[in-house]
Amino acid sequence: MLRTATTSKRPGTRTRRTTKANGNIFADLGLSPLESASLRLRAGLMAELIRIVRTRKLTQAAGRAARR
Repeated sequence: MLRTATTSKRPGTRTRRTTKANGNIFADLGLSPLESASLRLRAGLMAELIRIVRTRKLTQAAGRAARR
């Protein structure tokens, strides 16, 4: 993944600088290794939960009804 930053040195001109990302957006944002690993894991778990909910077509209403 590449990140691109556009900067202007003079009016009417632009310079593009591209930085190769390391695959962990949280580390790229400068967070500590422990915090970035934790957030990456949590994001992965949430993405998997969302995929399951959509695949099974689950709703909050059905969940409430099942609890009663």
